[in-house]
Amino acid sequence: MKRFAGVDIGSHTVRMLVVEERSGALFPLSHHRRITRLAENFQDKGYLSTTRKRQTLEVLRDYCRILKDFGVAYAFCGATGVVRRAGEKEAFVKDVESALSYPCKVLSEEDEALTAARGTLNVIRARMDLSFYGMPAVLFDLGGGSTEFVVVRSDRLVFSTSVFVGASTITGMFLKDAPVGSGKIREAKEYVDNLLKPAVVEIGRFVDSSFELIGTAGTVATLGAIFLGMMSYEPYRMIGTKLSLPWVEKILKELAGLTFEDRRKIPGLEPGREDVIVGGTLIVHRILSLLGRQEMIVSDAGLLEGLALIAAEEYMGLTPDGIYSPLTWHFEKAKGENNFFDARR
Repeated sequence: MKRFAGVDIGSHTVRMLVVEERSGALFPLSHHRRITRLAENFQDKGYLSTTRKRQTLEVLRDYCRILKDFGVAYAFCGATGVVRRAGEKEAFVKDVESALSYPCKVLSEEDEALTAARGTLNVIRARMDLSFYGMPAVLFDLGGGSTEFVVVRSDRLVFSTSVFVGASTITGMFLKDAPVGSGKIREAKEYVDNLLKPAVVEIGRFVDSSFELIGTAGTVATLGAIFLGMMSYEPYRMIGTKLSLPWVEKILKELAGLTFEDRRKIPGLEPGREDVIVGGTLIVHRILSLLGRQEMIVSDAGLLEGLALIAAEEYMGLTPDGIYSPLTWHFEKAKGENNFFDARR
């Protein structure tokens, strides 16, 4: 038995997942998640906030201690979205590696998309009573600073792209107030549509009208939790939940009309996400609409699970040829430092 970990440095949060390998199966042991808002006030090719960088490094030092306590054999750390575009990313990565005591890689857009797809589909395969083999699927990973799309056919990723728009960035540009005025919602929709449409056109080259749409990461998981009325978070419980376009449109309107205080009272809405949930929900709504989907599948597994999977595969010398891993996922009740939405970005 060996233990491994994935660490995800995102635009809004820093997450960690510790897993244990037992006879070819991975068991999630512990989820950790801290909000650091690394993308706060960031402009493309700009510089990260000194305060937010310091907070992120403090979290990683804590994670380093946790990894030692768990006796982790190897960890794989990936930095995404906003770090990828930061002017000082090389220096920041060195600081990250010093704080965490494990290597950190700034994931390219393609690497991020593939890793998230592997995490999502390997967990879905274990959790749901269905197989995605031979079935076209469009996956999107909606983060704080960017949204990754992938198209999967059988065991292969056939297309991927990244759009530099996420829950944090769209909030900072249009949706800072609560309640949000209808004019700002309209402006945000137009802006998001203009960014998403080229990606939607490209996706249309690889799928016809019959495909599954699967969403992952913080906003999607939060919407799934709101839909289920979850009072406390249970990792992976929401996998397979379906959200309809009318429901997403309804909840977007409701959330936009609430104050921050009233949003915090909604069951399933994670504390600390009340300011960015409208922006994230708006992006989900536009993805559904532009792709012509009436519903989507929710997954709270994605990039983080993919990073943990890479850590285990690299340490064990496994080189899977495709999306699916020779390692399988099994589930027991995972522990977390707050055990509330600790499995999501």
